[in-house]
This record gives sequence, structure tokens and C-alpha cells, in this order.
Amino acid sequence: MKKEPLAKKDERTLKIVIVVGFVALTVFFTYALARILPI
Repeated sequence: MKKEPLAKKDERTLKIVIVVGFVALTVFFTYALARILPI
């Protein structure tokens, strides 16, 4: 398969997905801890 210019776009999209997923996990764990711990 030939390498298309799309590869760069895919890399960028992948980075965005990873960052968004990481932030979502952080928020989720913070929320879960806040629910578990009596704050």
C-alpha cells in the first residue's frame, strides 16, 4: 500500500483521540474517587 498524505492526518487524529481519552479517564477517576471518599 502506498503512503498517502492522509497518514499525517491520521497521526494527528490519533493524538487527539489519546488526549481526549486521557482527559475523560482523569475526569472519570476524579469523579469516582469523589463519590467513594467522603469529601
